[in-house]
Amino acid sequence: MFTVLVGSAGRTWRPHSGLINQFKHSALAPSRHLHRVHKLVLTGGPCGGKTTSQVRLSNFFEKLGWQVYRVPEIATTLLLGGVKWARMDLEQQTKFQENMIACILQVEQTFFDLAENSNRNSLIICDRGALDPKAYVSEDVWSTILSRHPEWSEESLRDIRYDQVVHMVSAANGAPDHYSTSNNPARRESVDEAVRLDRRISEAWLGHSAYDFIDNSTGFTMKVRRMISAVCERLRVDVSDRLGVHSRRRRFLLASPVADPTLLQPYQRAHYHVQYLYTPHRKKRHMVHERCLDDHQCTYTHTIWGDANPGELPPEIVSHINHKDFELFCLQGDPEHVPVYKQRYSFVYNNTYFQLDEYLSPPRAVGVVVLETYTSLEGLALKLPPFLEVKKEITRDHQYSMFYLSKADKSTMKFRYS
Repeated sequence: MFTVLVGSAGRTWRPHSGLINQFKHSALAPSRHLHRVHKLVLTGGPCGGKTTSQVRLSNFFEKLGWQVYRVPEIATTLLLGGVKWARMDLEQQTKFQENMIACILQVEQTFFDLAENSNRNSLIICDRGALDPKAYVSEDVWSTILSRHPEWSEESLRDIRYDQVVHMVSAANGAPDHYSTSNNPARRESVDEAVRLDRRISEAWLGHSAYDFIDNSTGFTMKVRRMISAVCERLRVDVSDRLGVHSRRRRFLLASPVADPTLLQPYQRAHYHVQYLYTPHRKKRHMVHERCLDDHQCTYTHTIWGDANPGELPPEIVSHINHKDFELFCLQGDPEHVPVYKQRYSFVYNNTYFQLDEYLSPPRAVGVVVLETYTSLEGLALKLPPFLEVKKEITRDHQYSMFYLSKADKSTMKFRYS
């Protein structure tokens, strides 16, 4: 469900300078801290390389001068403490998962608070996150857990809580000869069970706006480098050629909207309302967006990005806001850009995470459908879903960017499908 705001679109209104100064020092303004805090979930199926990846990622960022916090995997800690999952009845399993989520949240918050009160750039690596337990229970049990805790929603446990989710695909899926249970005493799954669990974990995190899927298309050393590269990419950390490979965003224009969403199964659909904001500093862009799932659970984000100079904040700052803040921001909409409405499908195909955007508004963008993914694969090596008709690649075609499509200039080209 969208909240349609009648605001500044099409007007020549400029906010009063006093309002701008007031905004700079308000609660709506970005944090005045000069350090960054990045909350990362490192998840995936059994034997995906999480343990090694966590160590190498920590070493990499510590050498860059970052403070790195490592949140331990709570499930393994509990299971090695004598918990016998197979001996529990349904209610015991439900209560165990419920308590484990509460434990995860509390332990994570301890590290979150440490990082927020630090004076250094901080990376918090969570060995699995609050949504991982969903993969180990039935839908009925999961619904029961959420019903007992109204403060827990999938949106709060996924979209608001973490800045990025990296899924390390199990070796059982793509490299079964390297699958092993010997390096983790809590691991019991066979190859087939590990593949199924890996898929359920990926489905649990589907829909996060910064979700990276690291498959087994390369050797393990390169797999870890791709994981580090994905984190650096999200943080806009320039590592030159030190990682040997960089995932990049690739975008494709589709011939038509998705006629049958069931072809994407499993998928998550979200509805977006995006508004670019007026700023006197035209070298920087400000944007807010509302993201609502089909069940009308909504989250709100404020993003600022621009050129990075020595001593300045990094080029992209993302912060979560509430609905009231979102409405106030929209009142400062850039008159050169109209609001954008689109729906996004998030899904996995051939071990690659895709996002498919169907633009619903403004009129000049109606019918534009863009498929995108982050990948290190070039050219035809990237296997696109065969049930989607691709017209052309638009990775470097800025006229299909959301920023361009939102321009209020009526003389620009209209994109429509016949």
